[in-house]
Amino acid sequence: MHLAPPSTLKKDAHGHLVKKQYGPWMLSAMHVCLARLKFLRGTALDPFGRTEERKMERELISEYEALLSES
Repeated sequence: MHLAPPSTLKKDAHGHLVKKQYGPWMLSAMHVCLARLKFLRGTALDPFGRTEERKMERELISEYEALLSES
């Protein structure tokens, strides 16, 4: 399994995230950790909340809600 955890955020010469290789144990560890830490989603302590994708998702939600309130 290859992952680019946000805690490492290393980029190559082309600006792409550098992925690390993990063993099969990582899938079960992620399942347990993500389920237990679900309450952190959307808070300042969300480890994935500062990624570009999450920032864009929050902007899209705001735009969608604004469109709904207009109609």
